[in-house]
Amino acid sequence: MIDTLALIPGCILYVVVCTLGFLKKLRNDRIIFILINATGLISVYAIFLKIQGLPFVGRVRGSDALFIPFIYVLTYAVLRHFYKQTYNREPTYNRTDWYDPDEGREQNFFDVAVFILPMAFSIFFPVLLNYIWQ
Repeated sequence: MIDTLALIPGCILYVVVCTLGFLKKLRNDRIIFILINATGLISVYAIFLKIQGLPFVGRVRGSDALFIPFIYVLTYAVLRHFYKQTYNREPTYNRTDWYDPDEGREQNFFDVAVFILPMAFSIFFPVLLNYIWQ
């Protein structure tokens, strides 16, 4: 039962972290450091729930959702770091057009990758982890 109830907080944390990205709050290294540590601790709890939930082997569990925020923040931080090393600026968040009027520049595919890949990878990673963990 506890394992299933972990689905809701995992999804809420994922929405909160994505919203921080949309609001450009993830441009701050201090906030990213705090989020990596906080979501990392939550992922450790998810591992504990995964070990406790041995009868659920073969299915995706509710506790797998607790990995999602950590994977999102970690993937975003790594991609952002590579982006900043390559272009010496922050990636843009404007997804309405290929031109970002707030920053006054054109977007490239790496801007889109920094924005989209963490969301996609964080959703598919728990499913992949479940098949590996069996």
